[in-house]
This record gives sequence, C-alpha cells and structure tokens, in this order.
Amino acid sequence: TSAESVTKAGNAVVGTLLGLASGIGLAVLTDGHTGAVLTVIVLSLTFGLYLAQVSYAFTAFFTSTAVVQLYGLLHELSADLLFLRLAETALGAGIGIFVALLVLPTNTRDTVRAARGRYFEAVAGPLRTVAEGPRDGAANDSAPDLDAQLRLLDLRTQQLALVATPLTSLLGH
Repeated sequence: TSAESVTKAGNAVVGTLLGLASGIGLAVLTDGHTGAVLTVIVLSLTFGLYLAQVSYAFTAFFTSTAVVQLYGLLHELSADLLFLRLAETALGAGIGIFVALLVLPTNTRDTVRAARGRYFEAVAGPLRTVAEGPRDGAANDSAPDLDAQLRLLDLRTQQLALVATPLTSLLGH
C-alpha cells in the first residue's frame, strides 16, 4: 500500500544513516584486523536478514554497516562515498514515495477488500470438493485436487493476514 511504501522508504533512509554512522565507528575499531572486519560483515548481514521481518530499517542499518566495513577492507572508505550512498538511498526513497502517493496510490482498505475476496474464493474450493464427494466411486480422485485447494487456502489466509496487519494492529493498542 502507499502507507507501507512511505514507511519503508523512511526506514531505508534512517537505517542507512544510522548504519553508516555505526559502520564508521566499527571501521575505526577494526582497521587493520581483517578477521574482525569479516566477522562484522558476516554478523551484520546475518542480523540484517534475520530482522528484515521486524523492520526494513534493520536491513538497511546492517547492510550499510557491512558496506562500510567492506569499503574499509578495500581501502576505499571516504566521506564522499558514504555521502553518495546516503544520497542515492534518499533519492530512491523519494522516488518510491512519489510513485506510491501520486502514480500508483493504493490504500489499505482496498487491498484488504481484494485479499478478502481471494480468501473467500479459496474457501469455496475445498468446500465444493468435499460436498461433491468422491467421483466415480474412486476415493483418491479428489485428494490431490483437495490438497492443492487447501494449500491455496493457506496461502490466501496468510496474504489476508499480512495485508490486514495495518488495520488490525490498531486494535491491540
């Protein structure tokens, strides 16, 4: 949705800025210690992937930290290069916000409505299959079809829960 795109863009800029600051501090500490630099890079990328589901800011933070370490390892670390990385991230975020708000705006309620429709269509499939029963007296004819329908229902349930999160998260507060 548009709101999620704006949030993700903001998280990218904030995470990149903080990651660059963190990376610079760690680059000073690990300068000349290749093993320490590689450890920071691996840990940063691991944490970035692990925490990606929590917030995109963590991914941007840890990726930027790893990139600064890599620049230091390659003896290419400079303020101009780090500023360029931040500027490119901010430009990309600005373009993303522009597109999300003005070119292809989508709101949460419309997205949830569409996902809810796909969910109910997926619910109907297994119900129809079970109501019809086995075809031609063979019990196994509908089993693969039913399995596929149940997998689709599971997918549609997950999709609906995901897109409805912004609406349902307000209920918990």
